[in-house]
Amino acid sequence: MRLDELSKLRLVPGEEVCVLEEFLPGNGTYEHEGIVRSTVVGRPLIDLDLRVVEVRPASDRVYMPAVGSVVYGIVSLVKDEYALTRIYCDAKCRKYLTTFTGILYVSQISDTYVKSVYELVRPGDVVKAKVLSDTPPYRLTLKERQLGVVLAYCSSCGARLIKHGNALSCPACKSSENRKTSPEYSNIKCV
Repeated sequence: MRLDELSKLRLVPGEEVCVLEEFLPGNGTYEHEGIVRSTVVGRPLIDLDLRVVEVRPASDRVYMPAVGSVVYGIVSLVKDEYALTRIYCDAKCRKYLTTFTGILYVSQISDTYVKSVYELVRPGDVVKAKVLSDTPPYRLTLKERQLGVVLAYCSSCGARLIKHGNALSCPACKSSENRKTSPEYSNIKCV
């Protein structure tokens, strides 16, 4: 392949860039059995002096939660006043490159008085939340009707809780627990 044709290619991970005899692998590439392959989606960049090819990512923009966006997160820690979450994807189930920390204060769980976050959210719960701030740790809210817990596990035995009306019950140990559930409880594909 000619150099001008190579530089116009848009490569995907694993796609062949060239053979090792032509160029050495640089950033965004790896060599396997004499073939230099791309590790990212992007375009090849060739250094003729060093005889190195690299693949520059198509986008250097980091995808992060934004104010007003809806995200999914896993509750990792619950205190009376707040819960910490690991935000892992947006409302369209597009996963972030890394998890982001979210904080859910007791005042942002419900429109009614809640004494402790633990009353309506527990560790291990998957929540659908709205982002209220633009820097980590992202402040979150569950106050809107469509927001809340979308998946929960029994605090006693760890089984997946089943929603019956407004209550959650455990099919294994028959206990019941309260959560601030989303209408989408158990119907989320990206969990």
